Amino acid sequence: MPGICLLLFLLLLPCVADAQSNSLDPRTPIVEDFVKQRAQNPGLYQSPPINHIVPSHNTITYAGQFEEVNLKLMQEPEGLTAVNPNNAVTVTGYKMEPHLALSLKNIAIGFSIERSKLAEEWTYGDAYNSFQRKQKSTLETSGLGLNLAFVPFPKMHKKLRLAMILGGKSLNAKHGVSYVKSLNGPVSIENADMQSFRYTVNYYEAGLNLSWFVLKRFAIVPWADYAMYDVAGAQAIFNSEKYSSGELKAVMENDLDLFFLSYPKFRYGLDFSVQVLGLEVRIGGLLGTLANLNKSVDYIEDKSVTISVSVEQKGN
Repeated sequence: MPGICLLLFLLLLPCVADAQSNSLDPRTPIVEDFVKQRAQNPGLYQSPPINHIVPSHNTITYAGQFEEVNLKLMQEPEGLTAVNPNNAVTVTGYKMEPHLALSLKNIAIGFSIERSKLAEEWTYGDAYNSFQRKQKSTLETSGLGLNLAFVPFPKMHKKLRLAMILGGKSLNAKHGVSYVKSLNGPVSIENADMQSFRYTVNYYEAGLNLSWFVLKRFAIVPWADYAMYDVAGAQAIFNSEKYSSGELKAVMENDLDLFFLSYPKFRYGLDFSVQVLGLEVRIGGLLGTLANLNKSVDYIEDKSVTISVSVEQKGN
């Protein structure tokens, strides 16, 4: 009997350790709610990733994407309880990604540069600011991407063009983290309260899109994309003996969910492309934003804005 009890204890020990780690970061319920909501596909109408280039004979494609991130996340209320605005996580900053693709007849190679700067802050307090708790994290990334696009069936109908995309990025990350700070009164987290870590994040992607040219300069573009972040470098830091059983492990795990792992791995959508004076304008993302205005939950405020531009230049 003692042997059976010991075996059960050893089997349950990892689960107990994970639960204890999560309880060390009070943001956990908010982050889990956000991950659950973001995992759902946002809707049918949306634009594909900026590197979804359809090869076109002897063409250079200049593309770029800029995202202004502005999120306010609160905990999902239970029952008829109102949302508590005094317990919130805010994420602000930007992400920019210029992209260049060189196309031959049925194949294209693309290069991209990514740069992002994000700041996260959790604040908890009462309505009178007599007591406050705060936690802060920052993330800066920069890196290079490479992808290959090719047309597997070049002899399809002339109005149809299917492209497959394979690629990835390697990002250098600088991650700043503070512990939870509590005071009787307003809390301020200074630079001296932050710990800084550096690691590498790898990003892998595979996708396809089908351009159906209904008119000469108008196309309907159904697309699908599977992508994932590899954050093993960051996990190796907080799983080390120095941090594996403390508050920092729980804080960094939630940071990785917020900054990287909350994005759904599989996405799909329907986009619309209009060519005007050599400029390709994608309107699927705008239609998706309008369609989802009344579908968001009241405990997640997303005021982020994404702008994508693509220009094609024909060679001689």
